[in-house]
Amino acid sequence: MGIWMQWGLLDLCTTVSQSLGAYHDLVLVIIGSILIGVGLFLCMFLLHKRLYKGMLNRSVKSNEKLEVVWTLSPAIFLSILGFESLVNLYSMEVGDGVVNSVEAHGHQWYWDYNYVYSMGVLIEWFKGNNWDAVMDLVFPGPTSMGDLDSASFSCADLWVASQLVGDWAVSMESYGIEESSLGFDSLKSNNFRKMDVTSFCILWQGMINEVKVSTSDVMHSWGVPALGVKVDAIPGRVNVVGINPLTSGFYFGNCYELCGPGHSSMPIFVGVFNRLNSEFLLQESVINSCDWDNLVSNCDEVMIIEKATESKNEFFNYDESVAESESKL
Repeated sequence: MGIWMQWGLLDLCTTVSQSLGAYHDLVLVIIGSILIGVGLFLCMFLLHKRLYKGMLNRSVKSNEKLEVVWTLSPAIFLSILGFESLVNLYSMEVGDGVVNSVEAHGHQWYWDYNYVYSMGVLIEWFKGNNWDAVMDLVFPGPTSMGDLDSASFSCADLWVASQLVGDWAVSMESYGIEESSLGFDSLKSNNFRKMDVTSFCILWQGMINEVKVSTSDVMHSWGVPALGVKVDAIPGRVNVVGINPLTSGFYFGNCYELCGPGHSSMPIFVGVFNRLNSEFLLQESVINSCDWDNLVSNCDEVMIIEKATESKNEFFNYDESVAESESKL
C-alpha cells in the first residue's frame, strides 16, 4: 500500500514484480540518456553563434559515420528494451508446478473468489480427536451433542467424515466496506478507507498460485501492484496469471477498468499465508458453510439406529443362549 510522501515503488514481493521494477529503472536510464544527448545537440544548434562565434564548416556536405550512429543507436536501445520486455512477458506465464488455484470473478461492483479444496487433512484431524474437542471448535460452549462420550465417537466421527469427504467448492464474496462502517471498534476491518473488504483472496506463500480472472457483466481488471499483476476480466473469456509470493502479508489493489458508477467501491484485498495457515482458513470456511444442525440431527439418528442394532443383537444372543441351555437339559 502506498503511503504519504512516498517517492519510490511499493514493496515488491514477487520475482515478476521485482523484474518489472528493474525494467522500469532501465527504461528511465535509457530515456534520461537520450534526453541528455538530444538536449546537448539542441543547445549546440541554438547557441552556435555564441559557442562557435558564428563559424561553421560549410565545406562538409555529408557525414556517413554520423548518419550510421544516429540510425543504429535508437535501434540498439529499442532492441534492449524489447528483449527485456519479452523476458518479463515469458516469466509472467503460469507454467508448471501450480499448487493453488483461485477463480476471481468480477461483478458490478464486487468480486467473488472460488476455491476447490480437499478436506482430507481435516478428516484425519477429526478422527484423531475426541468428539468434545471437535464440537468445541465448531460450537464454542455447550452443544446438543455434548453428552456423547468417547465410546459413541466411533459412530460420530465416521458420520462427520462421510459428510466432509471429497473436494469442496468454497466461494467468498468480497464487498468493499463503506466508510461509515469503519472505526476503531470494528473487528471486521483494518480501517483502511476504500481498501477494506468483507472477504479477502487467499494465496499461498512460496508456491505458484494460479488466478483465473473472468467477469459476468462488463469489463473489469484485477490488479495488485505489489504482486506485479494486472489482468483484464473480459466477458466470455478467462484470463490466467501465475503469482508466486515471496513473503507473507496483506496486499491491496483495485479494479483498474472503468466499470460503472460503483467502480471505486470494489477494492482488492489479498492475504498471503503459508500453506498450513491457508488450509486452516479454507477449512474454517468449509466448516462455517456446513449445515451443522442437520448434520447433528442426522448423527443422532445414526446413533439411535446403532444403539437399536446393538440391542437387537443382544436380544438374539440371549435367545441363542437360552436355546442352548434348554437343549442341554
